Amino acid sequence: MRTQRVFVWCGPVGLAICLIGIVMSDSLPPPAASKTARQMVAFYSTHPDLKRFGFLLLMYGGAILTPFLGTIAYQLWQGREIHKLAAFIQVFFGTALMIEFVFPPMFLEAAAFRLGRSPDAVLALSDVGWLFYVGMVATFVVEMVLLGLLILQDDSTRPVFPKWLGYTNLVCAPISSLGGLCVFFQTGPFAWGGFLSFWVALASYGVWTIAMTVVLLRNIGQLEPVALPAPESVLA
Repeated sequence: MRTQRVFVWCGPVGLAICLIGIVMSDSLPPPAASKTARQMVAFYSTHPDLKRFGFLLLMYGGAILTPFLGTIAYQLWQGREIHKLAAFIQVFFGTALMIEFVFPPMFLEAAAFRLGRSPDAVLALSDVGWLFYVGMVATFVVEMVLLGLLILQDDSTRPVFPKWLGYTNLVCAPISSLGGLCVFFQTGPFAWGGFLSFWVALASYGVWTIAMTVVLLRNIGQLEPVALPAPESVLA
């Protein structure tokens, strides 16, 4: 139980580390998408080592989310048969989500690595990094929708997750999807540093993390531990 509790706390701790990394890299909010190539070079040239360290924290924060996402799958496994299938789906979603947190900062590291190169090259690397980090929301959104529907359809006497958590997932999903609209805009609320695509989507992820943390912690000791079989025995 102690180990599972530690894994659950990896969710908010990982998010906190990501926020610290964003602040250290002077990226809260991210640099405006409307910046020119030379302006973006100037951004990465200001305290470059601090920015590199901040981007490293972004990667570590994303990696620390893995046990948290795995705990969601583990607790799903304690439910009915349909929950067991959902548990395996959650494993794949969790893996993809962790990768999406870890990879984008490396493009930002590359942008800050050789500041003497062509400004257009720095701009391109920066664009890829921030578009990935803010705009790659499909995995997270689909995960929340499926999880929310699964929770609401659970009519057992002892459901794994409460109904209110299902509604929380379904509300947070479309709000988080706003981040994906940053691919269309360089200015305004839908740009990657805008109010809707960044701040509102970030708040939605924070609410989801807190809600999932509360319920996962509550479930520890209440759900009966079961052994996880090999995947082939379930898919057979």
